This record gives sequence, structure tokens and C-alpha cells, in this order.
Amino acid sequence: MSINLGTRKSKLALRQCEKVIRELEDIEVEARKQTVATKGDEEANIYIHEIEGVGVFERKIDLLVLQGELDAGVHSMKDIPSDLPKGIKIVAVLDRAWPRDLLVSKEYKSLSDLPEGSAVGTSSVRRRAQLLWRRPDLEIRNLRGNVDTRLGKLEGNKYDAMVLAEAGLKRLGQSDYEEFTLPSLPAANQGAIAVTARTESEAAEQIANISDKKTFRETHLERKVTEQVGGGCDIPLGVLVEKHEDQISIQVRIFTDDGSQSFEVTETVIDEKADSRVEKIGKEVAAWREKYI
Repeated sequence: MSINLGTRKSKLALRQCEKVIRELEDIEVEARKQTVATKGDEEANIYIHEIEGVGVFERKIDLLVLQGELDAGVHSMKDIPSDLPKGIKIVAVLDRAWPRDLLVSKEYKSLSDLPEGSAVGTSSVRRRAQLLWRRPDLEIRNLRGNVDTRLGKLEGNKYDAMVLAEAGLKRLGQSDYEEFTLPSLPAANQGAIAVTARTESEAAEQIANISDKKTFRETHLERKVTEQVGGGCDIPLGVLVEKHEDQISIQVRIFTDDGSQSFEVTETVIDEKADSRVEKIGKEVAAWREKYI
């Protein structure tokens, strides 16, 4: 069979889908892409957390998969909510190389280089809170659009810098600007490419063969944290899990919206105890959220 993969229309989404197709071709499975306009794309000038509904970049594709119009969907994994439609599951997660955030600017090389009151662009409440925690003097401005559109806005006078996902820039092979890796925690599953398909379908079985076991495990544990905390992309929550042989490193930090307060957990456990530990950490973070946010 030839697997029909659904993807968003942005250059980055297409690049990610093409990576999935190449990996399937490596195991002699034929695949092709089909573009879909999602709710998040159609409401590109609104903060993501203000768009009504969940899975604004993912849900339409997965419903088409469920209806049989597509065999599978290719997603930035951080966009996939915990409550997938019944009958849909994540069948593969590709190797994740770059989970971090970058500060991008025409002239400034680090966060400390930015003059007082500088305008920094981001639409993420997590990035906003972490920026304000380190630099409460900054003016954080809304920034939506695909990577090319965002970078183009640096040429005007509206932004002194912006925060972008390292994975997106690397996959697109740009930019020509100054880049600095921020010492902040990414969103859960940031930088990972995931493929969803109908449960127990032939496509699911074939696509599972390209999944990276290490990344699948890490992202699974990150999702267990966010499932306990809830709130989706409107919560200033950073989560990063890294697997090193049988050791699991866990970093979780939640902030108030203005970045003035936070709660952090950092620890390492053996893999066999990781599921129960991240679930407990998620509950601790959820309790803090209920009290302070």
C-alpha cells in the first residue's frame, strides 16, 4: 500500500512530512503527502492559547485519519493534545535532536545583551513567563505565523529579538541572524515529530517501524506530566525528559504568567520507576498551579 500522510501547509510542516516519507522509503514503504489547512493556520493572528478548542494544529488532520480520508497524520508532537480522538494513537516518534528554544536577533547575541525595555516576540505563555523571570524589564509582544514570516518581522522595527524553536530553524536550514540557545525548559515534546494513525490499522503497523525508541520513551514520560497538570498551551510549563541508558533525567518547571514565581522539580530516576515518578511530579505541579495560577 501507499500511505497517505496528512500535514499542515507550512514549509516546516512539509519538511517534517518529507522526513517521515524518507524514513518510510528507507524501509521500502511508499508514502505521499496531502496538505490540510488547520484551525491554528486559519486564525494565525491570535495567540494560540486564545483560539477556542484543543489541538488547533492537529485535530482536523486526525479526524480525517479517523474518517479514512488519510492513513496517518504528521505533527509537531508538542501540538498533539493528551485527549486524542478515540481510535487514533501516536504510532511513531522520530529521533529528536533539538528540543531547545533560541533567541534570534539581528544584532544581539544573548539575552543579557538586549537593552532595557527591548521588544521580544513570542506567542507562547511559557516562553513569555521564562523571559520575564530572567528579564522582567522586557516588553513581550505577540508573534504568530510560520518561521519565514516571523523572521521577516525582524527586518522591521517592531521586534529587537524573538524566541523560536531550535528544531524549526535547523530543519529549515536558516537563519542569517544571531542565535543564542536560551537556558530555559522547552514545552513537553518540543522538537519531536510524531505520526498518528488509526489504532490497529495496516498503516499504523508499518509506520511504527520508523519510531525511535529513546525519543518515544522520553516524549511518553513528558506527556504523563502534562496529562496531570492539564491546561494545554495556556499554561507556562516547561518539561524535558532525557534518557541515558537506564537513567531518566526529569526537569519540570511551572511559572506564574508574569514569571515572578515558579515551582521546579529536577531529578534522575531509574527507568523502571520513571512512570510512577513523573505522574507524581505532575500531581505536585498541578497542586502548585491550582494555588498560584
